[in-house]
Amino acid sequence: MKIPIWASEMADEFWRDALVPERFPRDLHTAIPRALPLSVLTIADLSLGKLRDWLGNTGIICELKNRDRRLRAGLFARNGKGIAFLDGADSPEEQRFSLAHELAHFLRDYWKRRRQVEMRLGHAALEVFDGHRFPRPGERLQSLLHFTPIRFYLHLLDRDSDGKPANAAIDQVEEDADRLAFEVLAPGRHIVGNVANWRDSNTLLGALVSDYGFPSHQASSYVDLLLPQEAPKDLFLRKLRIVK
Repeated sequence: MKIPIWASEMADEFWRDALVPERFPRDLHTAIPRALPLSVLTIADLSLGKLRDWLGNTGIICELKNRDRRLRAGLFARNGKGIAFLDGADSPEEQRFSLAHELAHFLRDYWKRRRQVEMRLGHAALEVFDGHRFPRPGERLQSLLHFTPIRFYLHLLDRDSDGKPANAAIDQVEEDADRLAFEVLAPGRHIVGNVANWRDSNTLLGALVSDYGFPSHQASSYVDLLLPQEAPKDLFLRKLRIVK
């Protein structure tokens, strides 16, 4: 079992900040407001159009020109705060994972970047990060020297005709969010210490669904990550020492 260090550390930091007992399935609705300025809003039959309307009716200016489609979840973040939107028509298990996924986006793609800007460039630079003004020449220089982009805008809604991420960059960000969501809901260390015979894929799949509250398709994806199938080893390639 290989757990990315960044995912393990980020998930552990979140749960330390939340200060809630380690119980499974995880209760993110209780933990998130204790750890982060992130609100959770449930909307029945969530869609891009409903999300656009909600933001507009609340007075939040956010141009979303993509065609309307169903959403399992969405995230809006600005000025150091965020709102995670969930589809109220989904099952509790689907909502749990959707919330973990949006939490992962908030932590990795927004909160971490904002903290880096403040730490490396100073508190005043957050005015630029939050879009309230343009960077000054000295701030542009410091941004380059510290390899820290000071302007922030991230839009991940583009999809192709099959509903898949429109490009490789979006696909990678979504994969990373899933990976962090897996670790938030079912840490690798906890699985190893509490799931007997976890190396058996069927046993692990059952535990993820029954003990950790995963929806079945996400549980299957996590099993594939934790227990990857070894590629067949070609005898000829082994002789050439290309494959060990």
